[in-house]
Amino acid sequence: MRRPVPPAPPDTFVKHIARRSLRDASLDGPPVQHFKQDDRSEVWSVDAPSYGQAVIKRFAAPMPRQRLALAVGRHPGQLELKQHRKLHAAGIPVATIFDAGITPGTHPGATPETHPGSKPGVWLATAWIGDSLQHHITAALDTPDPAEHLGPALDAAATLTRALLDAGFTFKDLKPSNLALDAQGRAHLLDAGSARATTNPVQVRRMLAVMQRVLRRDNCPELLITRFFEAVGQSP
Repeated sequence: MRRPVPPAPPDTFVKHIARRSLRDASLDGPPVQHFKQDDRSEVWSVDAPSYGQAVIKRFAAPMPRQRLALAVGRHPGQLELKQHRKLHAAGIPVATIFDAGITPGTHPGATPETHPGSKPGVWLATAWIGDSLQHHITAALDTPDPAEHLGPALDAAATLTRALLDAGFTFKDLKPSNLALDAQGRAHLLDAGSARATTNPVQVRRMLAVMQRVLRRDNCPELLITRFFEAVGQSP
């Protein structure tokens, strides 16, 4: 029987995706929070040994397809790890992927409902940073003055977006659910596998159009949307 291997410190990037299950990494506990599940991936958090919560992302495509993508270096998990490392090297606050692996098959005796980490697939692990900007928007809408409560979070998102552009990157999935705010109020990028080293004006407009559309869909106050774009230095 393989002995569990403790994960590296959560501020250190894993080097590559190895054949190593969440059970091997001691990250196969029951979910603390469940964030999403669709035909592409499932995301949840677990209690991690010695440092609190870890967020797990498991890719949901059939394993033969995942193995083929891994063999040619085009698996979305590989791309996400690569781009996160590049962003980190450029000084962009981004979730550190501190562990990753491949769960080859369902663990006997574990049910996917109570332990989603028992399902087969490539997985990535990041330390819990904080609630997403989307969560902050939803919470602020329940207060008497949403704009007052939400202003600092939108300012942090604008600071990160400006830093991303200044470093020469765009991120086509820039939206509130892919931004997390830490305890100091600083925004970090999540799920940034689609980030690219380009600031082509067309790509910049597309990135910001996604952010604007989702902010409006989530009922973010219009004055804060305008404030965000002004801080980024772009027209809404």
